[in-house]
Amino acid sequence: MNKRTGLALGAIGLALPWLLMMISLSQNPIKKTTRTSSSSSVDLKHLKMDVSAIANGDFTSLTGTWQNSAGLTLIFDKSGLISPSANKVTAIRYRDGFARAILTNKKESSDAYRDGVGIWFYPQGIATRVNGYKQDKDSIVISSSGNGEDNPYFKVSIATRLTDSGEADTSSDYTNANIDEVAGTYTLTKAADVKASPDSSAKTVATYATGQSINYDQLVTVDKQQWLSYLSSSGERRYVLMKK
Repeated sequence: MNKRTGLALGAIGLALPWLLMMISLSQNPIKKTTRTSSSSSVDLKHLKMDVSAIANGDFTSLTGTWQNSAGLTLIFDKSGLISPSANKVTAIRYRDGFARAILTNKKESSDAYRDGVGIWFYPQGIATRVNGYKQDKDSIVISSSGNGEDNPYFKVSIATRLTDSGEADTSSDYTNANIDEVAGTYTLTKAADVKASPDSSAKTVATYATGQSINYDQLVTVDKQQWLSYLSSSGERRYVLMKK
């Protein structure tokens, strides 16, 4: 090998990693992506109540629908109470292994707790403050006295909305999902079904044609499959499988 050939091969060797990276980037079909927060992997169905986080305003461990024996429901997302929409949780305090707060109304409304009542968040096995009950799972108590401890709320779903019939919408119930909150646009290279949940066997609610674009706000990875996720005009979360 002469000196000129050796130099040429050396230059190719130095450039090869950059060429491979550029090829990889050119094959990525996601366009105009801007990251809005870091990714998270949360098994919401089995996530234990974190009263320390709740006391600091982080309701992630409560995410989903809670129901008592009378059929009344509370729905939380990571930012707080979203149903009943007329109410809000305020003045949260941590004490003795549980969190205590005030459930009050946002505005005067017939379906709100007008004057404010107590709301307690009890992790599994923590004794309630009045009767000393120890539930075998996380619970929430609403009461102006100790009576509410006889009818606690338990988590029944990770759904964060109700259907038109008033039932918890479980179409978003999935576990072991990696949720990457990013916003961007994806142009389909082939037709794709729109699903009610990130599952190939889930109900198909629509179909996008080749060349159509999707404006998404989440990338959801389940069982090594990556889904584009967005909120539909009706407020329901939808999922489209990214196909290679």
